[in-house]
Amino acid sequence: MERYALLGPYFYGRAITALPGMLIMLEQTSPRTLSGMMNAMGCTLVVPMSNQTDAVFNGKTWSSSEVGLLRSEILLDLREPSPNTFAVIRFSSDMQNRGWDESEGRLRLHNTSAECL
Repeated sequence: MERYALLGPYFYGRAITALPGMLIMLEQTSPRTLSGMMNAMGCTLVVPMSNQTDAVFNGKTWSSSEVGLLRSEILLDLREPSPNTFAVIRFSSDMQNRGWDESEGRLRLHNTSAECL
């Protein structure tokens, strides 16, 4: 079950491109609070697309220099006090044995730099 609590006027936009073995999405959100289960399919990468990201995922502040990696199904508690834009890449494979964190059932944030992105 998902619960949604809106913090003001709501907007959500998504563009999706399907490629062999993956979906690439660009998501634009407005302020919101969201709780529920999120299914990562195989493996999902979430990349902030702006220099300023204002989001708290499962009690942890997400900065614009961090990419998110998740596998399997996770319990998600999201608070976005202001609009954000994310690129979301959902792989059909679990992407194991590639040097990435291989734990399942949680969102893991990784620090990176603009050059690495």
